[in-house]
Amino acid sequence: MKGPLSESELLCCGKVNSLAKITNLDLSRRGITQIDTKLFNQLTKLQSLDLSLNNITSIPDDLNLPSLKVLDVSDNQLTSVEFIEKLTKLEKLYIEDNDGLSMDDYYISKCLCPLLSSIDGGEDVKHIENGIVLYQTRLEPQIQAVWEAKFSEVYSEGVNKEEVKRLHQEFVDTINKAEIVGSSLTLNKFRKFMIDKLCIEIIAKVNSRKTITSTRSCKDTPTRYGTRVAKGITPVKNYSMGVPIAAEEMEMSKSSCNTKKRKRDDMEDGSPIKSPVAKRKKENFGTPDFVKVTKKEDMPKDSKRPVSDYNPVLFVRCHSVDNDPADNTTKVWQCAFEPSIDQPGETTNILATCGGKCICFIDCLTGKLMKRYKTYSKNESFYSLAWTTLKADSKVLKEDMNILAVGGHDCVIRLIHPTQLVVFGTLRGHRGYISSLVFHPSKPNILCSGSKDSKIIMWEIGNPDFKDNSITWSQKAIFTLPGTDAITLVINDQLNLLIAGCESSCYAWNLDKLEKKKNTTFSEDYEFVHPLLDDNDEEAVVDGLALLSNNCIVSKCVDHDRLYVWDIKQHIATRTRSSGLHRVQLSPFVLLDYKPTAVDYLFLNVTKDILSAGDDKGNVYMYNLKSVVKNKKMSLDQLLQPSRVLEYPNLILDNQFCDKMEDVLNKKDVVVNCVQLSSSGEHLVCGTDNNLICIWKQQW
Repeated sequence: MKGPLSESELLCCGKVNSLAKITNLDLSRRGITQIDTKLFNQLTKLQSLDLSLNNITSIPDDLNLPSLKVLDVSDNQLTSVEFIEKLTKLEKLYIEDNDGLSMDDYYISKCLCPLLSSIDGGEDVKHIENGIVLYQTRLEPQIQAVWEAKFSEVYSEGVNKEEVKRLHQEFVDTINKAEIVGSSLTLNKFRKFMIDKLCIEIIAKVNSRKTITSTRSCKDTPTRYGTRVAKGITPVKNYSMGVPIAAEEMEMSKSSCNTKKRKRDDMEDGSPIKSPVAKRKKENFGTPDFVKVTKKEDMPKDSKRPVSDYNPVLFVRCHSVDNDPADNTTKVWQCAFEPSIDQPGETTNILATCGGKCICFIDCLTGKLMKRYKTYSKNESFYSLAWTTLKADSKVLKEDMNILAVGGHDCVIRLIHPTQLVVFGTLRGHRGYISSLVFHPSKPNILCSGSKDSKIIMWEIGNPDFKDNSITWSQKAIFTLPGTDAITLVINDQLNLLIAGCESSCYAWNLDKLEKKKNTTFSEDYEFVHPLLDDNDEEAVVDGLALLSNNCIVSKCVDHDRLYVWDIKQHIATRTRSSGLHRVQLSPFVLLDYKPTAVDYLFLNVTKDILSAGDDKGNVYMYNLKSVVKNKKMSLDQLLQPSRVLEYPNLILDNQFCDKMEDVLNKKDVVVNCVQLSSSGEHLVCGTDNNLICIWKQQW
């Protein structure tokens, strides 16, 4: 730890002989804990100041840098931004990754510095300005009413200069004690800031007998806030929150599979919260017996089908706790490419990833971390995410817009704007962690969420209102499960079928009945019974589902050495009664060769009938299934080999982090939790158990 810097140290960093000559100053990563404002205030020509990645807990309010335009105080321990009030020319401010700061401080910053056009790398703070106007409109009449009722008669002739400070405090205390003014406003810290500010203005107005304009008022300057662009990956500056790792030569790592079953981050041991529906006895349904998996060595293998080769180009660690590059325990659970608004069915180069307390947005073309949303909830750990494109309407939304739904340990779903990082809504209804999310493919306002509470909730969301950054939502239906967790969800649009892969078996619901029945709670319509490994297994853990074309689906079971490709329409066609559960033995028409992994929660991805799946050794298996699902004529006597296996590469560390990230050089036990292939096929990305996002690029 280091206290205030000396004058000689500042001159050395500025490479000049006078403090008044310094225009740019980089003081990052120096262990600074305090700022000597008497010394810093001599930097009269300073335009850019970087104090990031230090241990500063507070900065005195008398900091006065008249020429400063760019200030970076990110990655410190600040709890207030009010020290920027005298930085009258400030245009760009970075304050992210200070645990004591929150979204409220974006609004406070804009009030204090009206010229701010960028906060944490964004280029549009219009919604912040709208929020400030909203709060001022709501609060000012209420505060004025308190003044008229409590103070106006006594101070009708004005307030003595000696009494202003005491009166201001009494005025504020009276408002806060009543707990009525602005009680409906959710940004509590910003609400208190605005109350304090407006109280000052009312007292000043009484003294001047005219409306005065506060130096903290906000001008109409269109900007945007969010996580700083490319923090941690740009060549100009390396940050520990986004550590680049170059990838070189490839070697296969062949060893026994990891047989340890995982639990979600921060989850306590014990059974999941039970649904009101009791777990049923299987013998009551008169369905086929479970079948065993045939041994792999007894089955001939099919030839490979072509898939492009991919080169590993960049492995990044950006979900770390406290931005620690040595954090190899935070898991990257899921990832998904942002859909293209201009070309429906296609994706952009922007990838969203979730893990720990962060949602990251990465440009796979450049390898830059574009944005990062970080929750301030102490208990949250994100497990699932899903994109949707909301359609423009004539009232609220003027043009189509993407939003991202995320969920995890907090049992709530947050709807996030991907560029402004605004949380439009928080969906509450589950009593267990959120394990899976999926939007309806043809109804972008319909979202389904699976949870540890043995329920799947269907939500209907409206279009966001940018005036107050809100969104309407409601529960449309609840689908109950027999005491099991929905690990993965898919919706077949053609058959209007919701399918869930669960800790025990695989279930489905016919969504057509939502329009026919008045009730909103539904039990399972189908159970697709997967094969078992041996007589000791009760039910297969189906932790992977992915939709293929032509009403086909591929499923994955924990510890099975194959993936199952089957026809959904064929399976539901065997139903003989209109109500009750229909259990049907799985009848795949193709078996895919796959490495058996006892590790659970390894998610599948299908992009244009190319299937991708990771394993517990850092490898990715790719299968070209286009002709397979078109013909549906493969024999079960054949085991279809992967079209390509991307083996975990040897890695070269950035020199700056060699001593902190040696774990990534160890190829053993690298669990690939999720894989995503872009619609163009140009990029393949996977997230791992040791806190890596691995970007591969198509080799031409």
